Amino acid sequence: MQSARNARLSIVVIVLAAGCIAPAQTTFRPARPSTPNNPLAVDAPQPQATSNAKPKDQPKEPDRFVLSKGDFTCVRTDVAIHDALRDKDIELRVRIPRPAAGASAPADGWPLVVFSHGAGGSRDAFPDLLEFWGSHGYATIAMTHEDSLLLKRRRGEGQSLRELASEKGRRELRNSVDLGNRVADCSFVLDHLDEISAAVAKAGGSAFVIDRSRLAIAGHSAGAFTTQLCAGVKVRAAGVGKRGLAFTSVADDRFKAAIVISGQGTTSKILGDEAWSEVKVPMFVIGGSLDDSPPGMGQETPESRRHPFEYSRGEAKGGPAAYLLYIEGATHSSYSGKSVSALRGDDPSTNVAQIGGAVRSGTTLFLDTHLKHDDHARQLLESDKLKDSIPGKVTFERK
Repeated sequence: MQSARNARLSIVVIVLAAGCIAPAQTTFRPARPSTPNNPLAVDAPQPQATSNAKPKDQPKEPDRFVLSKGDFTCVRTDVAIHDALRDKDIELRVRIPRPAAGASAPADGWPLVVFSHGAGGSRDAFPDLLEFWGSHGYATIAMTHEDSLLLKRRRGEGQSLRELASEKGRRELRNSVDLGNRVADCSFVLDHLDEISAAVAKAGGSAFVIDRSRLAIAGHSAGAFTTQLCAGVKVRAAGVGKRGLAFTSVADDRFKAAIVISGQGTTSKILGDEAWSEVKVPMFVIGGSLDDSPPGMGQETPESRRHPFEYSRGEAKGGPAAYLLYIEGATHSSYSGKSVSALRGDDPSTNVAQIGGAVRSGTTLFLDTHLKHDDHARQLLESDKLKDSIPGKVTFERK
């Protein structure tokens, strides 16, 4: 019975962190070899077996623009580091690229993406996306914040499946999200990269070096709010545990780029129209036409998911670059590219594997452009190629 209860809890965590069982996906092959010197090879459909007989009504699948997986493999290690000031352990999942035989790690260290999960999630979130970034030469560190249901369950504080499926239970989960502490978790990781490297080596992995000039922050849902705050979005002080109603920034200037997956807009009571006016780093925003908040989890709508892009200054107004990947038929829990549990009520009308491919392609081009300063990636990002990642279903804007 205990194992059954744990299994049901895992389902809830998976739903809220947007990760479930992957459906079958179309197989692609690189149109040209992908190597560390050519990391942006584009996938093309495999040639179909020739046949003289073809069904007349069989539709021709349109060509899709999808980046192929890179040549690096990832070494994954789970560790925990202790924050003495807050007297807590922070559980981390560290993925480090492994160079091909005869190659070596970058002389200045790996670029790093820190990932923040959604409400109730954990360091397990978005594994395919983080593995894909790793294949293109990015170290990633995913953390477990204190609102994690798995962490609470371990402490004997977990809610039942029935409670979490109710509006009241979801509201309690949302209220347990401490944005100020989440931002502090992200900054703590950057403060202790050497300690994390040593912990990974002690756990059986390999020590690593991070290029501290190439750091990005990314997150989904509550993790997208965390990401926005780390990137410099201003919020009412009370929203991050400070006194007063004035707007304040708790940015960590070490982050040089931000990926906001299903983020928050002006429907949030602690954000305003000017919240994005002082952001200094490029931002890649992802939303969908069916992406709203379930009862008890906020007031976000498919329109408000666009706000981080729409209220950003963009380069024309003297700000950093901003991008919007908006997917018709995408729901809150579909961006990881895996199937969506009916428990949350998500019913995407676009194939979730294709949604995941679009997210992987867009975010990798963004990282390569703004962390690696890759000209080829920039050309693709500034073109309309991403619209072809799901033909007829993707809006891609930049400013």
